[in-house]
Amino acid sequence: MITLDQGYKNNACKEIIKSKFNKWISRPDMLADVVWTYSYITGSKISQIPTFLKTLAKKRLESFDKKSLIKHRLENREIKLKDLIKLYRPKPATVELAKVFKEIIEGK
Repeated sequence: MITLDQGYKNNACKEIIKSKFNKWISRPDMLADVVWTYSYITGSKISQIPTFLKTLAKKRLESFDKKSLIKHRLENREIKLKDLIKLYRPKPATVELAKVFKEIIEGK
């Protein structure tokens, strides 16, 4: 992932990440860890990760179920679940998930 930030054109690396991302990231806290690690290693803000990683993170947030989102709110971490939801703006598949996203953002 670091080489992607340094401007190298490494499509093979991108394809590997895209194909394995959903297997690697099984919980919201793991997604937050990936985002935090990337920003720490590169010294950039969490909003400055590569576009294809933002897209993968958004799709992964959309695929989590209600139970895992409620369980892993990450309220005691530097990067909280509500920060990821605000930043990547996932589109909930159901009305129920929309309510869960709203509750997480509002801190209920």
